[in-house]
Amino acid sequence: MAAANFPRIVEQVLQLEGGVSDRPHAADPGGLTNLGVTQAVYDQWRGLRDLPAKSVREITKPEAIAIFKANYWQPIQGDKLPAGIDYACLDYSVNSGPAQAVKDLQRVLGCAADGIVGLATLEALAVAGPADVIARYCDRRLAFMRKLK
Repeated sequence: MAAANFPRIVEQVLQLEGGVSDRPHAADPGGLTNLGVTQAVYDQWRGLRDLPAKSVREITKPEAIAIFKANYWQPIQGDKLPAGIDYACLDYSVNSGPAQAVKDLQRVLGCAADGIVGLATLEALAVAGPADVIARYCDRRLAFMRKLK
C-alpha cells in the first residue's frame, strides 16, 4: 500500500519536529531532542550499533530517518497502512510511541487494542473510509494529549 510513501512522509514529519529542543518543561519528559529524536533514543540507537555516545545535537538527518524507520515506521507496519493514515500514525508514533499510536488507531477501527498491527487491524482498515478514520484518529490523539500532565 504505502511502501513508497515513507521517504515523503518522513520528510514531512521531520519538518514538524524541527531542530534542537532543550527547554526544561515538566510537561515534556523527553528532554534534549533534535529532529524528533530524544537523547535517550539516540543513545540506545548508537549503543546497539557499537557507536560511541554523543549528543543528539549532533544527530545527522540520515540517522534520524533510520531511527524513524526502525523505531516507529516498522512497528506500526507503515508500509501496509493506507495513504494518509500512514502519515498520521507515524507522527503519533514519534511523539507517543508506536504501541499507543496503534492502540488508538485500533480503537477508532473498533478492533481489539493490543498495539500490534495484525490481520484484524489491516482488514478493518481495508473497509474503512480513510478520511473518516483520519479525522476520528486525530480527535482521539488530541484527547490523549490533553490528558497528559
